[in-house]
Amino acid sequence: MLRNLTLSLLILLGSCGGTQEPVATDSAAPAAPQKIYEWRMVTTWPKNLPGMGIAPETMAKKIKIMSNGRLDIKVYGAGEIVPALEVFEAVSQGTVQMGHGAAYYWKG
Repeated sequence: MLRNLTLSLLILLGSCGGTQEPVATDSAAPAAPQKIYEWRMVTTWPKNLPGMGIAPETMAKKIKIMSNGRLDIKVYGAGEIVPALEVFEAVSQGTVQMGHGAAYYWKG
């Protein structure tokens, strides 16, 4: 019985030993810094308008968090870069990267 217990203990301790794998050191090259993208979003709403004017700011903050800071979106209200009803054209022409508005502004 003592022999079986001793053998079991030796097997258990033997399996806890080190490996022949090299150990990672701090001398490894650091990862290259990831590029940060800065986009502009124009809205059809005045800046800080309760409800729809605040939603783009909230979305921009959440995107920055989810992208670990790699995508930073600056929100501009109606008239700061383009008039409110020219948001769709500004995005389609590449003046800005994003637009926020209501679909009923561009019906048809």
